[in-house]
Amino acid sequence: TLYHSREKVYEAFGHVVVSAQGKRLSSDYLWLDDNTKDTKARGNVIFVDRESTVESAELHFNLTTGIGSIFYGKVSNDLYVLRGQLIRRVGTDHYLTTEGEYSTCKDCPESWKLSARNVDLTVDGYAYLSSVFLQIKDVPTLYLPYLVVPVKTRRQTGLLFPRMGGNTSHGFVFVQPGFIAIDQHQDAT
Repeated sequence: TLYHSREKVYEAFGHVVVSAQGKRLSSDYLWLDDNTKDTKARGNVIFVDRESTVESAELHFNLTTGIGSIFYGKVSNDLYVLRGQLIRRVGTDHYLTTEGEYSTCKDCPESWKLSARNVDLTVDGYAYLSSVFLQIKDVPTLYLPYLVVPVKTRRQTGLLFPRMGGNTSHGFVFVQPGFIAIDQHQDAT
C-alpha cells in the first residue's frame, strides 16, 4: 500500500480488500483519491453493496455518489443480470450500456438472454432496449427493434402475453388476457 501525501491518494497492490458501510470492494489494484473520493479498481474486481454485485475487469466510480463506469463486467441482483463492455451507472439505480445483455434467468444459467445495442435500465422501473435479439442458448432466435421490460418487484396491473390461433368453427381467435393487481395479496386475471 502506498500513500501519496501531497495528492492525498492511496494506491494498493496485490489482493486488495476494502470494506465500509455495508460495502465491500476487492481487486488486484486500487487507486483512491481521498479529496474527491474517486476510485479506480483493476483486475478481478468484485464490488458488493446491499442492492447488487458488480464483477468486472475494471471499475471507476465515486465513493460518495456511487456514479461511475464498469468495464467488461456485469451487474447482478435477485431480479436481473446486466452485462456489457461498458456499463455506466448514471444514478443510484440507473444503468446505461451499449452492446449489452439483460436476463432475469437466475435458476437457468445462460439458457436465455436479451442482447441489445443499447440498454437503459432503472431498478424498480423499466429496461428500455433497442436493436434486441432474444438469444436461447446463445443462438439468436428473434429480433425486435425496440423492447420495454419491467424491472420491478411490485405487482402491477397490465396486459399479459396474448394467444392467437384458429379453428374451423370460430375462424381466427385472438385472446388478450389482463392482470389486475387489486392489492398486495389479491389479484385477478
